[in-house]
Amino acid sequence: MQWGKLIVNSAINPISAILGVKNGELAENSSTRELLGQTVKEGASVAQAKGVSLPFDVFQKVLDVARATAQNSSSMLKDVRRGTLTEVDAINGSIVREGDRLGVNVNLNRMLMGLINSSYQASQATSLIRW
Repeated sequence: MQWGKLIVNSAINPISAILGVKNGELAENSSTRELLGQTVKEGASVAQAKGVSLPFDVFQKVLDVARATAQNSSSMLKDVRRGTLTEVDAINGSIVREGDRLGVNVNLNRMLMGLINSSYQASQATSLIRW
């Protein structure tokens, strides 16, 4: 598993999907930068607990990727808008499972995963209503 890439995706994808914004907006807003930073910090803590050495400054990489793909909507945002399953369980779920196993606090990643999954479940319940 490429932990650097996983951590980058764990920050950009769910946060852009929850906020409904393109990637670039994440890097330009101080509140979202803080949220990105805290998400990255959790993932990096899990990687460190696993003995994984990250090949770059992950937070800076998140900002660089968000700016380089500024006009893009993340795949998770597209999935949320379509009401289809996302990769949140594979992305943030990997961090949550490993964090739990290693005793690392992963509450923010768990919350992001819960929000995305709740959004999907709500979209499915809504689609069942016939007026």
